[in-house]
Amino acid sequence: MKYCPECGSAIEYLRPAGDHRSRAHCRRCRKIHYENPRPLVAVILYHEKSALWIKRANDPHKGKWAIPTGFVELDESLQEAAARELFEETTIAIPPRNMVPLTMLSLVDLGQLYIAFRSNCETTMPAAITSEVEDWGWLKRDEVPWKELAHQQIYHQMQLIYDCLDAGRFVMTVGKLDHATHHYDAYRPEA
Repeated sequence: MKYCPECGSAIEYLRPAGDHRSRAHCRRCRKIHYENPRPLVAVILYHEKSALWIKRANDPHKGKWAIPTGFVELDESLQEAAARELFEETTIAIPPRNMVPLTMLSLVDLGQLYIAFRSNCETTMPAAITSEVEDWGWLKRDEVPWKELAHQQIYHQMQLIYDCLDAGRFVMTVGKLDHATHHYDAYRPEA
């Protein structure tokens, strides 16, 4: 941040008394601007041992495989954001109340919080080709094009999800993911 969003004056970074880090501080209006991580939601739809995957239609990572993901808007809950992103990308409508928390990861190097939700489907619901998706499929573990992932960082998470599908039991995963090194450090508090 270079300029104050309140008054437009130059920002300097100072460490407020009692704080553990420097913060963006406006020289003119004296407002301290806290920079916080942005919440990112993902949706894992599943039916039996298959999960819904999408092939991205846009850059970055056009033509690569992912799960429906996007940022939370200011006027919505995490579950509402997950349902909206799923619908925007696939035209599959799942009510927000059907979104069950599954994974919480800190993406510290990106300044993001990643919250994945799951939702069981009675059938393999058809998705649609949209402006964001060029292909889609309900894929079992051995059908996933693992070397063609849009974000290799989700490899470990998705392996854990397929383990849950195999076991027929889901367990919440909490942890940290380093986007640059793909280091995945997660644990299952309920396990």
